[in-house]
Parts: sequence; structure tokens; C-alpha cells
Amino acid sequence: MRKSVFTAIVAAAEAAGLDAAAVYEGAPERPGAAPDTRIEVHWLDENLVRTRRLLGWRLTKDKGYYRRTKQRFVREMPARVLVMSRDREQAEALANGLLAQLPSWTVDQDNCRVGLTANKAAVKGLDTHGVPTRQDKELALHLVASGMIVRLEDCPVITDCTAAMTIAGGDDGDEEKLRYRLAP
Repeated sequence: MRKSVFTAIVAAAEAAGLDAAAVYEGAPERPGAAPDTRIEVHWLDENLVRTRRLLGWRLTKDKGYYRRTKQRFVREMPARVLVMSRDREQAEALANGLLAQLPSWTVDQDNCRVGLTANKAAVKGLDTHGVPTRQDKELALHLVASGMIVRLEDCPVITDCTAAMTIAGGDDGDEEKLRYRLAP
């Protein structure tokens, strides 16, 4: 899920006018060699909530089994996206362009839908009166990627069953076997 979300962030940054090489996952190895205008994506701790929900089922090709898809966990992965620039207006324009181009959902490697939402933004590099304290201006966006962890189960199809039933009104209590045939 992390790879697909980072790919969506890189695509949104390219559409907003930033080079893909200026988007880093974490801090760059050599900060002095990094471009002045860049985006850093820092992953925070994941939140997992256990669920037991049946998402769907379908028959297999040989029709002897059906495959159930069960949701096991709801997964929320927050990320702090730092938009860095030497100019505050450029940082705000890039952040607004990134949010405008960011898709509302993407698909991860397990073909599960991953929703992307932006929760809040914070400006760093200015004190309480708006006076610059550092040369770099940072705009921190807090994104949350929410997806799920699923499990696929193959279950055999029951094609016939035998049930024992007591016929009402019988004095001797004989049981009569009934055979049911279920359509595959």
C-alpha cells in the first residue's frame, strides 16, 4: 500500500509542475545536494482495526469450489508530506497544486482500493508574527491512506446432502431417509 500511495503522490507532484526526482520518501541522503523546491514524504505509524466482514464470493471455473473474499483488517496509514521551498508563495502554490492533482483513491498491489484524504496543513518556518525564522519554508500536509487487508478462501460447494426425519404420527418411530439434490 505504501508503494502505490507514494506513486500517486509522485504523479500528483509531476502534474503540479515538480520534477519526479524532487520527491523523496523520507529525508534525502545528502540534504545539501537536494533541490531547493522538493517534497518529502514521511510515513507515520499505521492504525489497524480488526474486522470480520465478508466482501463477496464467486464460483470457480470448475464449479467445485467457490472463493470467498473476507476483510480481515482496516488499515490507516498516515503520512506527513513536507512541501519545501525558499519562497512561501511557491510552497503554497505547489501544495495547492499537489492537493488538486492528488486522486481520491488508488489501487494497491493486492487490487484493494486505497482512499487518500488530506486532513490538515501547517506552515513552518515562520514565527507567530509571520517573520521568517529560517531560510526554508515548509508546508506540512497530513495525508491518510485507508485501505484493507483481505484473505481469500476456497470453500467446497455442497452438491447433495442426506437428512434424517421422523414422520409425525408414526407409532413405531421409523425414520425415513430423504435425499436432497442441490443444483451446483
